[in-house]
Amino acid sequence: MSVASEKLFADPLGQPAYNPDQPAAEVALELEPFDPLIAESPLPDDMREQMDDVRLLNEKYNRGELHGFRGNYVVLCHGQLLGHGPDLSALRKEWAQKASVPESRLVVTFVY
Repeated sequence: MSVASEKLFADPLGQPAYNPDQPAAEVALELEPFDPLIAESPLPDDMREQMDDVRLLNEKYNRGELHGFRGNYVVLCHGQLLGHGPDLSALRKEWAQKASVPESRLVVTFVY
């Protein structure tokens, strides 16, 4: 367990310790970054690539690059934005077939 985790879960009953006087920015700095954990984990290459796609889609969403697709699902695979549409099931089937991958390999999000 990391030092940050020990601080966060210091209560013997397993309840997270909370200090209302500690700024959120300090708490965030104490937590270990997520990406190095993925980089060091023994994930299969296909799963690692899918995690990269998840990260990329989240970055695009957060930068506002998907704003034009509001009200639709968008699908990404192998680092490429493949398509969009209102019907999640149809979108998954269409692009899994076109990309020759299982539906579960596609990374999909709804754009609000």
